[in-house]
Amino acid sequence: MKTKHLLLLAVVFLVLLALVQGLEYFNRKETTSRVEEFVQADVEQLDRIEISYQEEFHRFGKQNNEWRLITPLDYKLNEINFNALLSKLEDFKTTNIISEAADKQEMFEVDQASGIRVSLYTGDLLVDDFFVGKISPDGNHTYVRQAESDQIKTARGTLRTIFNKTTNDWRDKTIWQIEPAETNRILVQRQGYEDFALAKNNEGMWQLENTEQEPDINKVQLFVNGLFYLTAFGFVDEEDLLSQLDFNDSVVQVTLTGQDGREQSLVMLEFDGKFYVQVVGSDQVFEVSRTVADNFQKQPADLVAEQELLDETLDFEMQ
Repeated sequence: MKTKHLLLLAVVFLVLLALVQGLEYFNRKETTSRVEEFVQADVEQLDRIEISYQEEFHRFGKQNNEWRLITPLDYKLNEINFNALLSKLEDFKTTNIISEAADKQEMFEVDQASGIRVSLYTGDLLVDDFFVGKISPDGNHTYVRQAESDQIKTARGTLRTIFNKTTNDWRDKTIWQIEPAETNRILVQRQGYEDFALAKNNEGMWQLENTEQEPDINKVQLFVNGLFYLTAFGFVDEEDLLSQLDFNDSVVQVTLTGQDGREQSLVMLEFDGKFYVQVVGSDQVFEVSRTVADNFQKQPADLVAEQELLDETLDFEMQ
């Protein structure tokens, strides 16, 4: 009885072993491992890049040898996001061929309907054309396919986050055009408050004008950095909203004066619980965060040393 039981177990084991080996064999036939370059184009020679995904379409082109967003609007590019795209194109390797079956393209999202299509041009010549599909279950790879091939391959990384971005993600969110090192004076005019200004002294340190109060260096630097390194939370392009924003009712105006005497002003407006800014002389309107708005509304008392505030309080109480 025991012998029959052992024999049965041995048979089951052999059957399972054969099944596993068979699956591995067929899997090897289905998946071929080989690291190879996926993008064959010379990235430095590219003049145009087009990315389309469902209803979104973005075209990038070179103007005066610099890349810009061309479609859906002409705008300076977000360097971090676009450089990440160029870096991936320069080092785009695939590791496995997952399938060559055309009916599996939809499943891996490398078909026309669900894939992110990337087209590369040198002049008017299409030099590369491929789809970026969904991320693998382990989260470490992305499925890709050349447009003229049925081979579905895996590429390392989560590539959809590089190629699938909104128009606002591709746009440069920098607001100011004056460099901090080239600025000598900051004038802040806030509705309902006295104007105040900061200027650089001979040592290049920011000081409050027309006051003997000692500024808190850290507070002043945070305030100044918040003005200079100003980035937008978003862009306002909708005509309906733009028609409701009247910057003549702005709550704050900040004017920067450069070493060359050139001035650039920015006005801020609160509307419907949100904050919007516009550089004077420009049509572009930006939405900014509440943190940015709060920094714009600081007063001299927010920038002086604590001891100065304490002395003022004591003097007032003694009067």
